[in-house]
Amino acid sequence: MEKAPKLELKTLPKHMKCVYLGECETLSVIITNYLMATREEQLLRVLREHKTTIRWTLTNIKGISRAICMHRILLKDDAKPVREPQSKLKVVMKEILKLVHQGIIYQIYDSQWVSPIHMVPKNTSLTTNKHNELVPARVQNDYKM
Repeated sequence: MEKAPKLELKTLPKHMKCVYLGECETLSVIITNYLMATREEQLLRVLREHKTTIRWTLTNIKGISRAICMHRILLKDDAKPVREPQSKLKVVMKEILKLVHQGIIYQIYDSQWVSPIHMVPKNTSLTTNKHNELVPARVQNDYKM
């Protein structure tokens, strides 16, 4: 039987699910929840055939040092989470909701720590008008994180 690392999975978003390639719920992978049954069977068959190529832990990856792949933030014993007010809150929420909707990020409900978000105006392209003056080609009304 394959030895799999002990996982502590957070609750997955509804479009993802955890399946196992090994026996007795070992060798877990996360796949989309929206595959048809036949497609899911095909995917799992291919993953099971090639499960030896999947590196289940960092120690399985040859030539990669744990010091390069992992980082730790050393905190003092009395450290407490701090939430700073966000400027442009509507812009931040719009961008976060877009990333959640696309499945790029998902919410973790049990964390007290947050990462500050910095919003930067997107560049506007410039063009010349009939008087040979530089003018914005589009109005700047969007931001990037």
